[in-house]
Amino acid sequence: MITPKHKDKLILHKIISIIFIISIAITLFIIGQFSAFTIGLILCFGTVLVVLYEPQGLTSPSQSESTVSQIPSVSTSSGLEAFEQEYLVQTANKTVKSDQDKNSHIFILANLNNCDLYGANLSDINLNGVNLNGANLTSANLTSANLSTANLSNGNFKNCNFTKSNLSGVCLTNANLSYANLREVYLWNGNLNGVNLTYANLSNAYMNRILLKDADLSYANLEAVKLTEGTLKKSNLSYANLTNADLSGSNLTGANLSHSNLSGANLCGVNFTNVNLHGVKVENAKFELNEGITEELKLFLIQEGATFN
Repeated sequence: MITPKHKDKLILHKIISIIFIISIAITLFIIGQFSAFTIGLILCFGTVLVVLYEPQGLTSPSQSESTVSQIPSVSTSSGLEAFEQEYLVQTANKTVKSDQDKNSHIFILANLNNCDLYGANLSDINLNGVNLNGANLTSANLTSANLSTANLSNGNFKNCNFTKSNLSGVCLTNANLSYANLREVYLWNGNLNGVNLTYANLSNAYMNRILLKDADLSYANLEAVKLTEGTLKKSNLSYANLTNADLSGSNLTGANLSHSNLSGANLCGVNFTNVNLHGVKVENAKFELNEGITEELKLFLIQEGATFN
């Protein structure tokens, strides 16, 4: 493949060669060494050779230059250019058959903010530390992907499949993950303040020490989730399924847990200050004399089947 840079050099080379041949032909004609017909033949033949000849050094860029010309550059903060987005989607949609193929899907620390990857197949991709701020990945497949420490804030991940993905240390502030599948994901130390997780599936997820302030988890499935020492201040967990979940040591100050299912959950050490527990199910749920639980509330919870250590 001839790059524009090498094409310009090739054209200049041919022009200089043709001028040189014409000069020689004129000189020979002037000194009378050959007839005009012979000079014409030499001139035509030489010109044809120059036009058809392509020097190897000019037409074949080095391997490193060829590689650079085929791989799009990382975008600026304004987001991916159209061809760069197409390259990422095409690369991600390749059938992964080996570890070598998976390694070709690496965009570590890339800046992909505001890019549109609707419905893209990004399973097994390595997006460690990537900037996807404001990106659209609605209905995308990110199964078993590595998104640790990535910036996914303000992004649209509605109906996205994150099953078994690594999202440890991720930033998802104010992102939309409604109806997303986050089953068995790793979300240690993630920042999900203000996130929309309505109807999301977070069953068996690992969410220890996570930030979920002002988040909306209404109708979410958090069955058997590991959410120890998390911060869920003023979050909405109404109608959420938290059966057999472990929320020990978490801070639920001001949260809305109305009509949620806490059956079998571990709630030892949880801060229930100003928590709305109207219509909550707590059968076999484990409590301690948690902060925010009055004697009156304790009696109510025991009547509903909860146990206190």
